[in-house]
Amino acid sequence: MNYFKLFDLPEKFDIEVTLLSKKFYQLQRKYHPDLFNNCSKSIKKNVLNNSTIVNKGYRTLKDPLTRAKHLLYLNGFNVISENKSIYEKDFLIEQFNFYEEIDRFKKNLFNLDHFNHLLTRVNKIQKKYEREMIKAFEVKCWVKAAGIVNKLFFFRNLKNSLEKLQE
Repeated sequence: MNYFKLFDLPEKFDIEVTLLSKKFYQLQRKYHPDLFNNCSKSIKKNVLNNSTIVNKGYRTLKDPLTRAKHLLYLNGFNVISENKSIYEKDFLIEQFNFYEEIDRFKKNLFNLDHFNHLLTRVNKIQKKYEREMIKAFEVKCWVKAAGIVNKLFFFRNLKNSLEKLQE
């Protein structure tokens, strides 16, 4: 399923999110299951399926990383599962360093300064990769974009782990 076509949007990374939302609500008005309560089971099933596709497409395109993953998929590139490590040597070392730092952080019984410093570093690196990803998509360098998207999924998961530690 090409979600860009579903929402009548250009197949590119940089989309107008407000236009996406507008088209989402238009499609929901057309396919919302509550509007078909008095119809046959087959029509209800078809409408529910369409509504599910619209919802999934909206969630996919609204989030920059899943939008990037979808765009790469449409261009023949599969992104590594969001929960797997990347085995590029330098990045693998960077991953290990972050995990070691988190372990040290846990042992220091939540040093807030250390935590804020680590989170700031992660945000800075993430922003750098986001800028590189946008440039790669602009010039349709799919291989480079796929590698960066994989790295960004790692940083998203890392930030989620850090936020759980903060709770």
